Amino acid sequence: MRRLNFISIFIMAGLFTSMAFAGVYMEGKSSTEKESSKMFMTDNALRMEVSGSDGDNIIIYRKDKDLCWIINEKEGAYFTITRADVERIGEMVMDTKDMINQQMQQLTPEQKAQLKQAVESMKNMPQAQRDMMMKMMPDYIKDAMEAEEGKSAAPAKKKYSKTKSGVNVNGFSATQFTATKGSQKLEDIYMAKLSSVNLSKSDVQVIEDFAGFMQAMTKMGGQEDSFFSLSLNEQEKTFGFAGVPVKSVIYAANGSVDSSNEITKIEKRSLSDDLFNVGSNLKEKKSPMDQMQQMQ
Repeated sequence: MRRLNFISIFIMAGLFTSMAFAGVYMEGKSSTEKESSKMFMTDNALRMEVSGSDGDNIIIYRKDKDLCWIINEKEGAYFTITRADVERIGEMVMDTKDMINQQMQQLTPEQKAQLKQAVESMKNMPQAQRDMMMKMMPDYIKDAMEAEEGKSAAPAKKKYSKTKSGVNVNGFSATQFTATKGSQKLEDIYMAKLSSVNLSKSDVQVIEDFAGFMQAMTKMGGQEDSFFSLSLNEQEKTFGFAGVPVKSVIYAANGSVDSSNEITKIEKRSLSDDLFNVGSNLKEKKSPMDQMQQMQ
């Protein structure tokens, strides 16, 4: 499944009612991947939809059931991911990380030279191909390689610095922050204060619940310094306020724009309970974790 535009996830909130839910609806777009997104949120549930060239992909997070449903409407099917599944995926990633680190330590001088040569050869690749290779290489592998070469005693941490205030993003007044890791520019993120979009901390609490649900996988996968690992309190410490990322521009290793996502609409509205349930027309299939266990 393609990467969802998680910048959009942060824009939803709601209050529980009997037959419907007073919540928040949001629309977004990706100018680089030609995708559109819709987000719906209540205090108990989150629905994320991304429409692109490969059809519609949907994630429904249910706090009360402690699970996610992943829906592929083109296939007319869905599968379930529980917290235990997320933890197992995280454990698998950690096992792979430990195995790679052990293998790095056991390389002979000749093998280290060959690995260094392979990395150097990437510089001669077309930029698009090089960027793709760098994306596929997890940060912890790159950090291990640099540490092996004596380039860094410890992996660099992501840092945010304020760039500009009062930026207009689709009618939202935002503050621009630039994220860097060492000397590399990673991202420009445009934050609108919660109050400026008629939201409060309680409105977006389910985002932290969802982040907690996914924490085992993102942390073990080396993504613990991503924007969405920041709690609302940590946002206040980092940015000076808690807010909504109304625009995000991700940069490739060479400084070119890799992806750009924007929020175009945020509004409070009544949301049907059906939005947060799996339709009876969809067929349940085994999750990737179940399929992998069957192969063992």
